[in-house]
Amino acid sequence: EAAAERMRGLGFRISTEGSECGYQTTHCPFGKVALDNPRIVCALDRGLVTGLMSALGQPAEVTVAPHTRLTERCTTLVRAPNH
Repeated sequence: EAAAERMRGLGFRISTEGSECGYQTTHCPFGKVALDNPRIVCALDRGLVTGLMSALGQPAEVTVAPHTRLTERCTTLVRAPNH
């Protein structure tokens, strides 16, 4: 939840409902750029969340499943290392 709250401060709309170890992005501030360059934008997203978790003293393995349309959500999973 702490990482999701900080991502909200960066312009992401995040929902953590129904997720024990991640969140869904309902609005990505990168918009169409994320659709055109998912590998790059998702790597940036993973780096942001990984850095946030590290700063919170909770190292994490972060996985991002991108969306393929602006109306879809992308999913970010945040897990403790080696789980």
